[in-house]
Amino acid sequence: MLKSAVFSGLSDSEAQKMMTCLGAKEEKFNITETIMSYNGNSEDIGVVLSGTAELVTYDYDGNRMILERYDENSVFGQLFAPYSGIDEPAVIAAANCEVMFFKYRKVISQCVNACESHTIFLDNMLCLLTEKLRAQANHIEVLSKRSLRGKLMAFFEIQAREKQLSNFTLPFSLYTLADYLSIDRSAMQREMKKMREEGLIKSKGKKIELCKKI
Repeated sequence: MLKSAVFSGLSDSEAQKMMTCLGAKEEKFNITETIMSYNGNSEDIGVVLSGTAELVTYDYDGNRMILERYDENSVFGQLFAPYSGIDEPAVIAAANCEVMFFKYRKVISQCVNACESHTIFLDNMLCLLTEKLRAQANHIEVLSKRSLRGKLMAFFEIQAREKQLSNFTLPFSLYTLADYLSIDRSAMQREMKKMREEGLIKSKGKKIELCKKI
């Protein structure tokens, strides 16, 4: 898909040449299908063109943990995963999605013609990676909170800050939110009920409004 942010600033013909130069390939995945397993030394880089995917692993009790979430223009790959010691996480399609794959060595190696298009492509890729690092930092910030309420409020405040609104819609379901925050779903529902009763938030389904900070 030539309209991807990774080709920003390039004409369709230039983007097509870059795809050929980099040996890029596009693949479609259905919901719940495995896109990439982090169980080897793969140098593949994936860019989400449409849909949503998640980097998922399971703990010893079989509880699912969402390590990262990838929306359109998100970059992923084993080379960029800062999670050592986790048992074989995998990128799973959270919705039907389309992904473009590149080989890391071809991305970082200047093409034979040293063309300007490759430089633009690298600049775009760096911007996407910078956004990835920001998302990782936000996730770490949330997970660093000791209490269940602290994690919820940190996540809600990040969402409000990014949207510059006190009311927003969660980017995923409450079921998925619990896995993303690594907390028990029932306990999360009880805590959110207390937060509503105490006037900290208003919520209805995926719609959240921050009333005041803790």
